[in-house]
Amino acid sequence: RPSAPRDRRRTDLKDGDLPDVAWRAVPPHHLRRHPLFEPLPGAVDGLLSLEDVRRFPQASWQWEAVHAGRITTSSAVGALGLCEAGPAGVLGVPPGMKGRHRAAEACRRCRADPIATDLDGMREALLRGDGGGGGSEEERDAGEDGNVWRSNGGGHAFAADYLYAPSASELAERKRAAERRCASAEDDGVMATRMRWGTTQEPTAVLTALNYLCRNAAVTIREVGMCGAGLDLAPFAGERAPGAAALRLGSTPDALICHADGITEVLEVKNHCPFYFFHATSPRNRDSAGHQYSLRRSRGHPFPPDAAPGRGTGSACVPPIYVPQLMMEMLCVGPECQSAVLVRQTALDGAVLARVRRDDGWIREALHWLGRFVDEFVVTGLTPPENFFRGERHDAFVARTLELAEGAEAIGYVRHGDIQRGRSSPLFLD
Repeated sequence: RPSAPRDRRRTDLKDGDLPDVAWRAVPPHHLRRHPLFEPLPGAVDGLLSLEDVRRFPQASWQWEAVHAGRITTSSAVGALGLCEAGPAGVLGVPPGMKGRHRAAEACRRCRADPIATDLDGMREALLRGDGGGGGSEEERDAGEDGNVWRSNGGGHAFAADYLYAPSASELAERKRAAERRCASAEDDGVMATRMRWGTTQEPTAVLTALNYLCRNAAVTIREVGMCGAGLDLAPFAGERAPGAAALRLGSTPDALICHADGITEVLEVKNHCPFYFFHATSPRNRDSAGHQYSLRRSRGHPFPPDAAPGRGTGSACVPPIYVPQLMMEMLCVGPECQSAVLVRQTALDGAVLARVRRDDGWIREALHWLGRFVDEFVVTGLTPPENFFRGERHDAFVARTLELAEGAEAIGYVRHGDIQRGRSSPLFLD
């Protein structure tokens, strides 16, 4: 007997007005309960060193507070001059990530007053109120969801089965949130959708790395907060700008990869938003039945399934603009961290994993430019001019950044169907 035709009205929807940024996403409080994921403690009861602030999770007010007055990974690319027109053209920086505003924003953040500068000050400022755990009971424990994972033995694609299904009330709230987001001004609503997709899908991409890396090795994925508060830059002294001695850095990897042999790597994930926005004047609106958004597939897959893992896969696997973030994360985690794993995940075209090796020569040069940025613009209050670091030495720094991206090592490709997500649902809520 022929099988009954499936209802394809919703799953085949290619256009819509309410993109679901939480589409099949595993929320962070569920990821924390995975048997191979090591979460941060629910509360921080003491600080033995400045570096212990890494025990505050991203959901906490303490994590936000310790960023004040620091150059972090989000501001470093602007401070390094890599978002200016000249270097951005060499590195192929996407339009949304380049522009003079990136350096101005870096200045603004660096000029903020720090919450504290020594250990006693950190203790007084951060160890109060909620005990430093941050986040609600639902965020940290998710006790009301029961057991959302069921461990698997060897030979399975996933280390554990994901058992959770969203309730009708949860889906209704997601739809209301999408309506509020899309009711914003056109440009604000589009940017909010892209950014929310990246942050909401982050735990799912971390789970992709966990499933892939734990398949053939004893690996634990560990949650971590902001690293670098106790960073000692003395080993990188060399020839640096005066401001480099007073640099206050910080970075928060999406997780740490802890191998059984003691090796630690940083894990960084990037989620590529699948929603393409139709401007009201766009002729393509005629093809979308008047809807605001359409799905877009990846333009040229960054790591084709038939490519062999190895060294030198090119900057298509690791875009050069991500190199500063990965290098800063390795620096801030500590000298024992000698590599970073980058996951680039799409909604419909799978995910790629690549490894970038630490380069202390690049880090020393980056500290030189960050020191100059502090001396010439942060301290003086001056606005960085266009292409403010251009010259032979900076051009060589840009070229080396490109080389590091092109020398990335491909780890593997995960097909769309092999990515672990929540229950099947449409990408649009309308």
